[in-house]
Amino acid sequence: MAVTYSYSVQDMGDGTIRLSLQWLDGGTEIVSGVTHVKGDMTAAKAYARVFAEDLRRNFAERFPPEPLPMPEGGVML
Repeated sequence: MAVTYSYSVQDMGDGTIRLSLQWLDGGTEIVSGVTHVKGDMTAAKAYARVFAEDLRRNFAERFPPEPLPMPEGGVML
């Protein structure tokens, strides 16, 4: 299964949006986080990708290793 993330946004009524995000590996949570974004829903949704990459970078040891690319050309032994 592929590693993916999902997020939800909630208007806090004070000019901020609560952004909750979780990284999943086949339905199993790898890491999750919550932050607040000043602005509207559009601003929070735009920030979701940045927040997701921050979590992935900060908790890299929790993610499965990326598969190595297949070599191109050469001779198979």
